[in-house]
Amino acid sequence: MYRHERAIYTGFADFRPYTTAGFYISPDPYTGGEHTVIGTLSAHVYPGVDMATYTQESIPSAELLELTVAEAKKRGANGIVDYSVSEVFNSRTGSLDYYEISALLILIHEL
Repeated sequence: MYRHERAIYTGFADFRPYTTAGFYISPDPYTGGEHTVIGTLSAHVYPGVDMATYTQESIPSAELLELTVAEAKKRGANGIVDYSVSEVFNSRTGSLDYYEISALLILIHEL
């Protein structure tokens, strides 16, 4: 007997609005032409909590991607490679603790 019914949650970050505007995004290393590595980006995003109900906000994948692109552009990048977002859970409670974002920021010269 299950404590609760099965639930499937998916997240989708659509790269197309950024790539069609000339911003390169990939979870893989860049193998194209000449480029300069600007640096690595690492971010921990802690969801807010409604203190009246103790309900934790859910942050959509698209919002995490938007945050990453904005941070990359602030640093002069026109590309993000080795892009990754992970959910980190509290080992004691099993609840979501934070989202971990990592990416390598690059400047593609012929883009």
